[in-house]
Amino acid sequence: MLTPPDLRDILGIEIPILSAPLGGATGPELVAAVSNVGGYGVIPLWGAPIDKIRDGIRRTRELTGRNFAVMCRRRNLGPASW
Repeated sequence: MLTPPDLRDILGIEIPILSAPLGGATGPELVAAVSNVGGYGVIPLWGAPIDKIRDGIRRTRELTGRNFAVMCRRRNLGPASW
């Protein structure tokens, strides 16, 4: 019987802790702190303008070299908006 892969291996983390993407309460500093201790930080950038999404990702990358996730959603992104 096959053993399913470990979530830690899939995400490249040491401890199976993921931070919750809590609206305005979770910023790059908290996301990086979770990632830096071996967890998986998740930064909430849904509904943000593209420049804020870039800035949030850039700032998080400055604070950690570890893996993290970005929760983002762009409304009305169809071929006409590309």
